[in-house]
Amino acid sequence: MAKNKFKKKATGLKNFTYRIILKFTDEMNIPYGSNEKLIQVFSEHMNTSWKDMLKKYPGLKLGRSVTSIKPGEIDKLMADAKEEAGKMGKSYHPPNLHNFLKIEFPVNTNYLKLLEEIQNSPNVKEVYVQPWPVPGSDAASAGSFKAKQRYLKPAPVGVDAKLAWRMPGGDGNPAIRFVDLENGWDFTHPDLPQNAGTSTIGTPFGINKGDFDHGTNVLGVVLGQRNRFGIDGIAPMVKADAISSFAAESDSPNLNEALAFAINLLDSGDVLLITLHSPNRALDFLPVEIDSEAFHYIQAGTMKGVIIIEIAGNGIKDLDSPQFNSLIKTGPNDSGAILVGACKSRMPHNRFPTSNFGSRVDCYAWGEKIVTTNPGQNPYIFDFGQTSGAAAIIAGVALSIQGIYFTKNGRKLNCTEMRKLFQTNGTPSTDSIGVMPDIKAIDNLIQTSAI
Repeated sequence: MAKNKFKKKATGLKNFTYRIILKFTDEMNIPYGSNEKLIQVFSEHMNTSWKDMLKKYPGLKLGRSVTSIKPGEIDKLMADAKEEAGKMGKSYHPPNLHNFLKIEFPVNTNYLKLLEEIQNSPNVKEVYVQPWPVPGSDAASAGSFKAKQRYLKPAPVGVDAKLAWRMPGGDGNPAIRFVDLENGWDFTHPDLPQNAGTSTIGTPFGINKGDFDHGTNVLGVVLGQRNRFGIDGIAPMVKADAISSFAAESDSPNLNEALAFAINLLDSGDVLLITLHSPNRALDFLPVEIDSEAFHYIQAGTMKGVIIIEIAGNGIKDLDSPQFNSLIKTGPNDSGAILVGACKSRMPHNRFPTSNFGSRVDCYAWGEKIVTTNPGQNPYIFDFGQTSGAAAIIAGVALSIQGIYFTKNGRKLNCTEMRKLFQTNGTPSTDSIGVMPDIKAIDNLIQTSAI
């Protein structure tokens, strides 16, 4: 049996926590209460007791995978998702989200042997090592500003954001909530939302831990303020929050805690942007929904109506390849998230070299030469991109379209409706990254009450 290949040094983190995620069958009742009670239930339903498991694998810690929202909130999320799915004519049967547990293990653990032992229990539905979510792009050097934001131009060059700004609600509506989920940001940047020098971007969960460049780059694309300097964000008028995958003062991100909190926070028609991607065991960078628990929370969120924008990842992979069949769900049972690929800036917008691609990818936007905010001595950069930059543009488009539609009709589009609009109104790609949405084409449908 192969030994654990994880190395602390390789992560660049001092106290990284490695986790196995396991899910008991839906029929089981895993009561809440003390950790001793959880250990007792675990021992009763496994082929070996927790005490014996600790003897073979010292240093293990057992707990619930998600503690960021209360048990009643998980129940409500599942009920709301099922109800909203029914309104859309969809048959949705959520898994029992209470039954996901985590086992934290030290770096020198023979985790493959441990996985094998857990898999042998008939009460375990699935078990896997939790992937490590990392940002989907790197920042570049300093550059110039508004004149270079060509991705805002009309189709087929860009998404035609400037047309939206002439429409009521097209630069965002405060009734629409936006959450950026990643690791860290510089909220003090003068081109991001401020009130008397203090950021108005909420931070309801997590710690502003790191990757400040990436988070600040993403926020600028969406929220850059309409002023005489810097850059213009696509939808700066929305109510914005930032949620970090770092839940505590440790070097261990926990995506699923952050996901659960964000999806519980948002209502149908609000927008969640996920600009993290996760490596599989072969270190292919793939959408975060390869984590089964993440997939189920994302699916519950989209069924609830939350518009979830997720990067396809920078793995240079065909997501239709048979090797990903067990990781990337397609067709009517997919997660429902809007999966975003990246293109080159020059016409005819061929796929950006690092972008994943395939039939599961719904839409795309520029993956290079995106001008946006940046922390530090160079307050702006001119070459942000890859799938994170593309997804930030798509999130801005979703918020812009939602603002126009809500201002006109008094209700919000849900994720299924927005996804269909993006898939069918825009500039199609020739290399399996979907469609670049065209705000003008979608606005025409809104103004003529075609949607």
